[in-house]
Amino acid sequence: MNKHTLRILTFYLASLLTYAAKIVISTNPANELLRWIGGALLVMGLVYFFFEIRSKAPYFYGSSQSAGSNANAAIVAGVGLGILAFNLIEVFLFGTLSVVLYIVILSFFLINWERKSG
Repeated sequence: MNKHTLRILTFYLASLLTYAAKIVISTNPANELLRWIGGALLVMGLVYFFFEIRSKAPYFYGSSQSAGSNANAAIVAGVGLGILAFNLIEVFLFGTLSVVLYIVILSFFLINWERKSG
């Protein structure tokens, strides 16, 4: 399994687990403030995806830990999506849109890398 597939699976898993935790913990899971916080984390995760792809980072990376960073962009974006979503349908809808955006960004970089090396 390559690192991009692993990132996408991690993203969906983190989203579902965070959404489930939000439903159990929160007295009002449809809180508008949660939507803004989740949206900010999701955007931040997508920006991190951009930098991870640009720097060709492995799935686990980081110099502060011996095994690398455990919270890559997929975790940040997944937690953001889990907080952002008001229901399970939104988890899958926003998740799919985020994965499509990730693939578009990845494809853009792969095309540019092939042009530079070719």
